[in-house]
Amino acid sequence: TPSGVVIGVGYSVDGVYKTWGARSTALAAGASATIGTNGSAYNIPAGNHTITAFVDDLNRFPELDETNNKLTQPIAIP
Repeated sequence: TPSGVVIGVGYSVDGVYKTWGARSTALAAGASATIGTNGSAYNIPAGNHTITAFVDDLNRFPELDETNNKLTQPIAIP
């Protein structure tokens, strides 16, 4: 991504959007970066849940492969 283009991440719990994160510095092809949350905090209630991080959720820049932008993981909150 070129510098100045926001890389946004939408975070969902059990399929419901909860918060977001972003960075606006360049990211080379094949590189990775840690993006936390810039939006409001959300406390996940106790129980089993599924969390999803959706990178470039607003489609701010073109990509050759749009199918690899989501990571979904099960989590258990005691």
